[in-house]
Amino acid sequence: MRWYEAKVYALKEVGRDVLGTAVCEPELAGAVLVRPTPWSTEAGGENDGNAYDYVRRTFFSRAPRGAFSHAAYIEAMGERYAVKELSSAMGMTLIVAELYKVEP
Repeated sequence: MRWYEAKVYALKEVGRDVLGTAVCEPELAGAVLVRPTPWSTEAGGENDGNAYDYVRRTFFSRAPRGAFSHAAYIEAMGERYAVKELSSAMGMTLIVAELYKVEP
């Protein structure tokens, strides 16, 4: 399998809206090497042909878990995935991320 460069993005507060809610924008926090596993759509649900709402990908990285501590997104293989879960196993970091389908 091949290793890919992935950019890690954290959310940075850039202001507040009228209601006082934080307004955040992604900010580049670094880059790491990742190895993707096969992708899948939402498991367990009725799939109507090729219809799906998002793709869930799992990536492995040799970077320490701390490199992803504030990660909101990772950008790998030309796509930006939202980071959902982090864990560590056998000296590697496991990143579970989702790419949501965007309607035209």
